[in-house]
Amino acid sequence: MRFRVAVALALGVSLVGGLMALDRLVGPLPPAERSVGSAQASAPDELSGAWFCPHGGGSGWRAWITVANPSGRAATLRVTTIGAAGGRVETPAELGPETAAYIEVPADRPSASSTVEFFGAPIGAGMVAALPEHDGLAADPCAPDASRQWFVPGGTTVRGQQARLVIMNPFATEAAVDISLAAPRRVVRPGALRGLVLPPRRSVSVDLNRFALGEAALTASIRATLGRVVAGAIGISTEGVRSAIGVRAPARAWVLPGTADDGVTDLQVMVPGPVEAPIRVRAQLVDGQAPVPDEASVPGGFAEKFELEAERASFVVEAAGAQPFVASRRTGSEDAGDGSLTAGAVPTAARWLALPASRPGGGGARLILVNPGGRTGRARVTLLSDTGPIAAPSLGNLTLEPGRILIVDLTSVGGLRPVAAVVEVNDGTLVPAQESISPDGYAVSVGIPLVGVRGKVGEPVS
Repeated sequence: MRFRVAVALALGVSLVGGLMALDRLVGPLPPAERSVGSAQASAPDELSGAWFCPHGGGSGWRAWITVANPSGRAATLRVTTIGAAGGRVETPAELGPETAAYIEVPADRPSASSTVEFFGAPIGAGMVAALPEHDGLAADPCAPDASRQWFVPGGTTVRGQQARLVIMNPFATEAAVDISLAAPRRVVRPGALRGLVLPPRRSVSVDLNRFALGEAALTASIRATLGRVVAGAIGISTEGVRSAIGVRAPARAWVLPGTADDGVTDLQVMVPGPVEAPIRVRAQLVDGQAPVPDEASVPGGFAEKFELEAERASFVVEAAGAQPFVASRRTGSEDAGDGSLTAGAVPTAARWLALPASRPGGGGARLILVNPGGRTGRARVTLLSDTGPIAAPSLGNLTLEPGRILIVDLTSVGGLRPVAAVVEVNDGTLVPAQESISPDGYAVSVGIPLVGVRGKVGEPVS
């Protein structure tokens, strides 16, 4: 009997030690086992998750992760930055309840990417990248999950434009991907981008100009044949820098916020399937909406670009048939001399987090609310700063008619310091975004759906 007890104890110690070693080896759990914004453990103190941010970089670039905690509990953060060479920079941080903050991360290489792990309370995360000498600004939400499939729209490789992919493997197991490129009249499947291997905890940058030069529209389809990855787009030109986080699946409707275009905006649509997709586009303004242009169509498997004429407008792109698609918007700004790229949002959430699109220090920001639905939308907006909520009684009960947009000058409410906006939709359908109108450049960061985060701002998460 003593022998059996000793053997059982030894097996128990061996099992515990093996699990601890496995945890150190594998790293963050894959999305199937941990979910951003939802508790996966019995106690609230054990709530955890991660955001993945393929922000890229270059010589003289600076990048920040924007984080906001809309709950009534404090969160512990761990930010890890990786690159093609595998260097890791870990930044621990604390984020108090109902606060927002910036965390600067290394961005000296095109492949730079960061992972934000959170513990104790759910948070939202975004990314802001700035070129040297205030020559451009880009902003996007981070991705809440890694995936086996990504679509990264909005690229262009015409003269004077450079398109990059940033693909990150944040896990401690190897990943491999196949990349194909859809243009208006061809699909390119370079041999060098088939079976591309990403070692554990590595991130790579792919220069798309090498494989599909001279294309006005370019969407990358990424399929992981091994493991899971996260992907985003970077566009660089003499006008500045643009970026867009990839999307995991096509949809039949996309909302593309923005209000600083100078009258012309580029819409790109890509159809992943073999069937042609007819689409309808609506321009939404402060005082109403209008169809722009007449009904168009995109051949299956290809990408197309449409020039839309509508000043100071957001856009809603909808399928006129059953075929889903991927859409993006490339916006110019005559005021900032810079532009933005966004892959938009699917209008399904009732609670959103719109993170700052500007660098620390602000300099000009607006909150955009888009109502793509057929009935009046009603919402409450709460602004979060680095010191807590900001009193803004005018945002406590907002009403927005169908087909319109509402623009809120955040500098008139919260001053020049950047703030995060929690948007709680009580009726109808709304999609928020923040845009930077600072001297650093123009950028749009589309809102993040707060899925699984229950309770009002200021109340503990259940």
